[in-house]
Amino acid sequence: MDTRIVYGRHPVVELFSAKKPLEKILLAHSAHGPTVKKILRLAQKYNVRIEHVSAEELALLTNNGNHQNIVAVTKNTNHTTSLLSFIDHCPAQALVVVCDHLQDSHNLGAVIRSAECFGAHAVIIPRARSVGFSPIVNKIAAGAMEHIALIEVANINMTLRELKSSGFWVVGADASDPKADMLNDFIPPKRVSLVVGSEATGMMAQTHDLCDFILKIEQYGSIASLNVSVATGIILHSITTKMHAPVHTAHSVSV
Repeated sequence: MDTRIVYGRHPVVELFSAKKPLEKILLAHSAHGPTVKKILRLAQKYNVRIEHVSAEELALLTNNGNHQNIVAVTKNTNHTTSLLSFIDHCPAQALVVVCDHLQDSHNLGAVIRSAECFGAHAVIIPRARSVGFSPIVNKIAAGAMEHIALIEVANINMTLRELKSSGFWVVGADASDPKADMLNDFIPPKRVSLVVGSEATGMMAQTHDLCDFILKIEQYGSIASLNVSVATGIILHSITTKMHAPVHTAHSVSV
């Protein structure tokens, strides 16, 4: 497709922030509020056409998604990138999130949102047997898809091997592994590929075997495990905090 749709107020604002080429914005007659006013100002500033339509038309266009009375039509440019292109251009210190066959759009959207918020450089998903980078995922991600590299691959394990050969250490999240290291004790290397497994089955066995480290989150309550998107956010926060922590130089003190 030459165009794609983005719906929801925050995702549309992020299109402007990311300077994506917009063709037009469809606005329901009943749309109002400060965010709508902000979008109208941005549309005027960047000379983007506004079309007023019915809420029913937006519902049809978004397959009854939670469009919040606004839909943007943008050119399908730079929506995804190739793995090789990403590797060629990623910085020396880099963090990517590899989703091992997530099935729920809300989980993928939340993972992308956390990844972008905590400074990850890319989110990688398989093309088959996985939820894709859809408009509803972008809505859940609050527009974060416009600010992070999105990569679709044919095979997760081949991708991990390619990342490893490019200096990435593969870190898997698996709370059920009795040999897993505690997250608080983990000191991340300069390049990290964090692998999170599917909601029902976790990481595939072969994927698990490719990991250089397996981590689990310290838990103190009665619930057995965390939702995959919540766990991903916690792990990303810990890893990026340590990756960006200032290096302290020891000083001798005379007594």
